[in-house]
Amino acid sequence: MQSGIPALDFSSGGCDFCGQCREHCPHADVFFGAELSIPHKAQVQPHCLALNSVDCQSCRDHCPTDAIRFRPRAGGPWHPSVVEDDCTGCGACISHCPTNAISLSGRSGFHVDAQP
Repeated sequence: MQSGIPALDFSSGGCDFCGQCREHCPHADVFFGAELSIPHKAQVQPHCLALNSVDCQSCRDHCPTDAIRFRPRAGGPWHPSVVEDDCTGCGACISHCPTNAISLSGRSGFHVDAQP
């Protein structure tokens, strides 16, 4: 909770969709629809290490659905891309990014960063 409002905090890990929040929080429907899913997708920000010539694939290594993939690039580290249809919005990639370069964005413009 932040100022009495439910909040997702991915700074320590992602959602495994166990459903316990729905059982314990009367406001869980703010984050989840009828299905237990998060209607947001990961986005790689410009300050990502791989986009700045540093070899890093931490987000990919921690994505449970392999939605973050790296494309080969001549002369430098591979570049990340998010396969939106495979991204569950779980946020597992967020806490493992050393530069907080992963965020979640939804259709409504809602934005979630690692730092609450």
